[in-house]
Amino acid sequence: MNWIRERVAALGTINRLDIMAQFRVSSPTASADLQNVQKRWPDLLEYDKTGKRYVAKDRSGEVSHDQN
Repeated sequence: MNWIRERVAALGTINRLDIMAQFRVSSPTASADLQNVQKRWPDLLEYDKTGKRYVAKDRSGEVSHDQN
């Protein structure tokens, strides 16, 4: 879970494929990891349905759509 937090802090986004590639886990395992992160840190991520990815929330609680 720390890797997920670090990646989101660095890149502002993450998806299941990122986790699957990094840790060689299945899609259900990657999804469960993302759900666990959301439960533990509810203000960290929000799902972007259009981009099919999780994006970092900025400090105001709004979702950041930066692609940097």
